[in-house]
Amino acid sequence: MNDPIRLVFHKGVHHLFYQFYLDDIEWGLMHWRSAISTVLINWKHKKMALFPDKLGYIFSGSAVVDYDNSSGLGTKGNPPLIAIFTYHYMEAAKAGKTNYQTQGLA
Repeated sequence: MNDPIRLVFHKGVHHLFYQFYLDDIEWGLMHWRSAISTVLINWKHKKMALFPDKLGYIFSGSAVVDYDNSSGLGTKGNPPLIAIFTYHYMEAAKAGKTNYQTQGLA
């Protein structure tokens, strides 16, 4: 576990997102994972929430409930959870390029 992202309350459940590297305890290919709780004492870890892809590793960001559905990813009656995060394209960073990070929305 690394870098807790955000605690969000959605539909009666607290969601905690955090960076996670599943292959080691050292820094590596970052993912986002989550844990949920209804009482903030007992937590259940969930499957991976965000996976690295061709755009890069999944770095820090935030999560929000889009109550107004401004993203168009849910409805007014069923607002979505939205993740906003930084993609880090490791190959471009290692090559000395300056455009190796972009913003992602999920």
